[in-house]
Amino acid sequence: MAVDVLERLDDGFRLIEVKSSSSQKDEHIPDAAVQKHVLAQCGIDVLAVEIMHLNKEYRHPDEGDLFNRTDVTTPVDEWLGRIPAELEAQLEMLAGSCPDVEIGSQCFEPRECPFVGRCWPDSPDHIIKLYNVGGVKAAGYMARGIQWISDLPGDEKLPAAAQRQLRAMQSGEVVVERGSLINCVFPAPLAARAHTCQRIIDVALEALEIGAG
Repeated sequence: MAVDVLERLDDGFRLIEVKSSSSQKDEHIPDAAVQKHVLAQCGIDVLAVEIMHLNKEYRHPDEGDLFNRTDVTTPVDEWLGRIPAELEAQLEMLAGSCPDVEIGSQCFEPRECPFVGRCWPDSPDHIIKLYNVGGVKAAGYMARGIQWISDLPGDEKLPAAAQRQLRAMQSGEVVVERGSLINCVFPAPLAARAHTCQRIIDVALEALEIGAG
């Protein structure tokens, strides 16, 4: 556990938890409560607790403060009473065997679990590897019985990059869209010289094929 800011007051301390969000969220309360509990066990008297978060109204350089501070002392103190039971449950869990829990959207809500890399398959064809899919949407595909990218139906609405990935997985071949490649590598107005750009792309692709061979 690490405390972001501990501000000394006349007769105690103020705990300030810094978040990258633009508002104080319910999930911040247990986090701050655990910190206050640990500090109390260390003999540090925390009299006030605040969440510091970004001010979405701030405009550089002079309009307002970059951060806002929200006092959460009351909800944190209310949550403190739950900590002994939570600790007991956690210790009981740690003493037991590894739980058998199906992977799903809970692995990414409200934050991605640090064990995703261990629990989720690492195969390049797994649905979690679909371009820009995100964990929650991948879990939705799995709930539909789609575990592999190649299992996606042909009429599935996907971004262009994911569509190319799907075609490559289903065909087992490299997919190259030369027109899209020209526009990507040679933005306007260079892309207008299609013949020259096409020749450059052809030479590059031939070199890649030779290297792969």
